[in-house]
Amino acid sequence: MIKLSDNLQKSVDKIINSNDNKTSENSIHLDIISPMLCSIIALWEIYPNESFVDFYEVISQDKIKAVISKMDGYCVLHNFMQLNNQDKEEIAQFFNIIGCNTLLSCMDNELFDYGFILHNSGIIMKLDKTDNIIPVKINQNIDIHDIKFDYMPSPRDIYKILEFNNGQSIQLGNFDSWYVDISHRLRHEYCHAVILKYNNKSIGCAITLSEYNNTAIIGGVSIIPEMQGKGFGKIIMNTLQNYIKAKHIFVLVNNKDNTGFYFNLGYKPYGRFIMQGI
Repeated sequence: MIKLSDNLQKSVDKIINSNDNKTSENSIHLDIISPMLCSIIALWEIYPNESFVDFYEVISQDKIKAVISKMDGYCVLHNFMQLNNQDKEEIAQFFNIIGCNTLLSCMDNELFDYGFILHNSGIIMKLDKTDNIIPVKINQNIDIHDIKFDYMPSPRDIYKILEFNNGQSIQLGNFDSWYVDISHRLRHEYCHAVILKYNNKSIGCAITLSEYNNTAIIGGVSIIPEMQGKGFGKIIMNTLQNYIKAKHIFVLVNNKDNTGFYFNLGYKPYGRFIMQGI
């Protein structure tokens, strides 16, 4: 059974603190630092009572097996227990009914047998700030005194820089809906962004998409083409990582060429994600 969640935060807290779930052989992803769960709960905090956002609970034998968020046709699923084929079939049918265009989840929740097609997939990488942060090596031709940071950038300036890598390591949506959402998140500190300037020119940016407690997901890192390969990407990542409060930071790497970039920053593989749709 899938039903609307009356209080997602309360339901999740109950699951995580449940002794039954902690000892169940089928229980997985119970830590609050899961990127999918972070995304869902953060969205609940950002838009708790908005008509354009919905939250659902997947229930079996009076236990919540998974939670789902939906915003503008984009869904995220986090499962607390392994989903069987019957669960997946019910979820796939449900997504058809509610108009889910894209679903983000961990890799073991693929729905290809029920009419879904692959949009994207890749590696979830995680950095614990308790680990030693690897120092950044800068191109010897770069004068560090010419580097400045904007910690309160406008969404328009962020979008302009992200556009340089759109369709590669970044998947940008419609500007108008993106602008409204990101403006709200930045204004209320539900996410953070940094723009890197070199010789007073904006050349790169990094932004978190979701933040909850000690967890954050960095969802956009971009350097303009003519400044790539000089170490600016590592500089902007380190700057954002040190700026935010989160101790556990995730990135979803869908471009194989970027895996080494995050390895060199101290990130380690955490799992795999899949993005699929109808």
